[in-house]
Amino acid sequence: MKPYKDRVEILTDGARYLPDGTVVEITGKVRASAFAPLAITGSGSVAAIDRLADTILQAAEATGSVDATLAVSETSLATIGGEGFASDSPVKIAIGPISDTYGNSGYRFVGYS
Repeated sequence: MKPYKDRVEILTDGARYLPDGTVVEITGKVRASAFAPLAITGSGSVAAIDRLADTILQAAEATGSVDATLAVSETSLATIGGEGFASDSPVKIAIGPISDTYGNSGYRFVGYS
């Protein structure tokens, strides 16, 4: 993920894996909000990435704002980061937003130790 002056670019490998490394699908891994200018991708547990991405995208839909979505997500992700995931659900999430306050940026969340 790389923020530029006029955009945020996200490059992924296009493969979704199980925790044991088994490839389960070749697909686009970037999920974009239809309600706020942000996109999400991740690596690690497919189920955990889907749950986190769904939660962040629902916040974007409810708020319609990148800044509000990041504020809501920050609290949720801090709780998850502090408590951790189950040992079989490690995950890394990257969020590429275009914020009214901070401009084009990139955020990373790691949910395992």
